[in-house]
Amino acid sequence: MKIRKFRRSDLPILCEFQKENLEINFPDLPKNIKRFKRNLLEWSKKEPEGIKIVESEGRVIGYIWLNTKEHYGLVRHLFVMKEKRGKGIGRKLMKIAEDYFKDKNKNKVRLTVTLSNEKLVGFYKKLGYKGKRLIMERVIE
Repeated sequence: MKIRKFRRSDLPILCEFQKENLEINFPDLPKNIKRFKRNLLEWSKKEPEGIKIVESEGRVIGYIWLNTKEHYGLVRHLFVMKEKRGKGIGRKLMKIAEDYFKDKNKNKVRLTVTLSNEKLVGFYKKLGYKGKRLIMERVIE
């Protein structure tokens, strides 16, 4: 396994990962991949060291996208291919994120996770992350 910087040639596979992510977390919403692509390219210029790609045997299997905010570090996206989950890759990426933000003098890391994604909520809790806010929603007819 190798972790490297983002390359523009990674964009197609990251868009595929984002489609899967949206399907899991927001199945009832339109999949706006164009916006994801635009934002990723924009941030890859602003904070290029904040996007890390995970490769295994020459194949991209995951990534993490980090942004440095004024008072904290933000994990915008974390994704590991389904068949590679449970092998410590996500944990390693979160360690990289925390080290990255420490180097930037940030002592807090924030992220968002969909509550129905129970495995991911559990993953973050095991790493010591705690809920700070809850977004509530109700469908009205």
